[in-house]
Amino acid sequence: MEFIDLIRTPNIDGVRLLDKNGQVDCQGKIAITGHQLLFVAREKELIMDHKMVDAVEKDTDKGRNLVKMRQKNGKMVRFLLNSQGEADDLCTSVQLCGMIKFTDTHPFYFNPPRSYEQLTKPNVLGTQAWFATLRNKRWRLFEKNQNFEVCPTYPKFVVVPAAVKDDLIVKSAKFRDGARFPILSALIAVGEQKQKIHNPLLRCSSIGFMEARNKQDEEILRLISNGQKSVLIDIRSKSMITELKNKRKGIETDSYYPLYKKEYPDLMNRYSVHNSFCKAWEAMSSKSDDFLDKLRKSGWLAAVDTTLWVASLTAQAVRQAPVIVHGGDGIDMTLVVTSLTQIILLPEARTLVGLLSIIQREWIEAGHPFFERHQRSAWTQKNAITGQEGSTFFLFLHAIQHLLLTHPLHFEFNSSFLLRLHDIAVSSEFGNFIGDNEKERARAGVANKTYSVWPVLASEESFKNPLFGETQMKPAWPLGPSDLWRQYWCRFQRASSTQKDDIFDLQMASLKKLKTENEALKLRMTELAQLQRAAR
Repeated sequence: MEFIDLIRTPNIDGVRLLDKNGQVDCQGKIAITGHQLLFVAREKELIMDHKMVDAVEKDTDKGRNLVKMRQKNGKMVRFLLNSQGEADDLCTSVQLCGMIKFTDTHPFYFNPPRSYEQLTKPNVLGTQAWFATLRNKRWRLFEKNQNFEVCPTYPKFVVVPAAVKDDLIVKSAKFRDGARFPILSALIAVGEQKQKIHNPLLRCSSIGFMEARNKQDEEILRLISNGQKSVLIDIRSKSMITELKNKRKGIETDSYYPLYKKEYPDLMNRYSVHNSFCKAWEAMSSKSDDFLDKLRKSGWLAAVDTTLWVASLTAQAVRQAPVIVHGGDGIDMTLVVTSLTQIILLPEARTLVGLLSIIQREWIEAGHPFFERHQRSAWTQKNAITGQEGSTFFLFLHAIQHLLLTHPLHFEFNSSFLLRLHDIAVSSEFGNFIGDNEKERARAGVANKTYSVWPVLASEESFKNPLFGETQMKPAWPLGPSDLWRQYWCRFQRASSTQKDDIFDLQMASLKKLKTENEALKLRMTELAQLQRAAR
């Protein structure tokens, strides 16, 4: 189907844009393309991707023809049209254009400005490039997934123990959900320089229910441990773990995996996380007198705290022994835990390019289904929900935001960078986050037909944390309970003139000024000391 068949009317004149109070802000014209809605007036211009729209609602009360569009980032846009026909055409066009398959989305049609070619390409490390930096003989690239036949949601190359042969992996893969066998996420250096060892952090999916055991899988985990007592962290719910233990299926037992200490931290699954996310948005729309109670009952902040606790547990474990993390199909909460563990422990993961590398390797290449998870959000009507919606990537970003607040000297980037990452992952003209896995992207030719947003993000100075200077080698352990990420949840709410600037940004500006003055004072004291010595 061509885009022209989806657009009922490409242009609508005399459209009034309403402000947050429901008053007319300005009058202009709407133009609808296959990927965007453009509102143009003398006073302002508004561009909105169809994919960013989560809900469209018509309001015909009191003879008005009001169209409300709720975006997936929480912003509400209201248009007042001249007739019901125009309102119907606008709603239908936006809804139909928002349901196109990912190969027809904006990134495949986007041509960047000439300034894009002048941007420096950052050294964002995918799996192959990252492996080249390891220089560790215990690990190698598994190259038998070139056609995605061993695991359809893994990339063409993954890192596995050198002692594990290819045929062992192929025979064991289907024992785990989605054939996601154990692969390396990170090597964590432990000990002094002369006696330094590197404990591996691995991830995979959980055991399936078809077989009670698989000797090839048992052998792989034995080789991963290298004869050392290791830790297996199963993040599935407590009730599921109890049920599986009773059935003696779908779980690693002590008799078959004797070298592994089992940990069951009882982490929320992606369904519960998304439900909390939706309830948190309901709380944001509630009256002030019951807001805090509804926010607490949503469970969102509890989800952030629990996730950080599990990541902290994993970080402490991998400093002592090899660790494998899994839970369910391994494409949501497992990725949150392994990614946060690296950000807590590894200084390079707390740089701007380092975080982009984590996202590239641990999310995009790891098979997190960005297109499915972000196809719908918190305002989707119940009859349109598919069960594939998710908010796990935003949970990951919110958790980083908490670490950033409690360890401002540890991070090269700021809160605005995290906010921008969320919006790009939901809807963007760039191709990094489209599709659900590398197999889909390879078939669609994403690498050759779309542009990367990494150079744009890496070149933006406003995303830099002014307090970041010398690399902080100490871990960024989670401290205290998490707070509401106001820069995300409240950015489109009405604020008084004294609250327009984000409090955190004001604090950062003040601290930057103090840091600059302190450096100037140190320089002046050095100069005075030199003059004093010269006078003697």
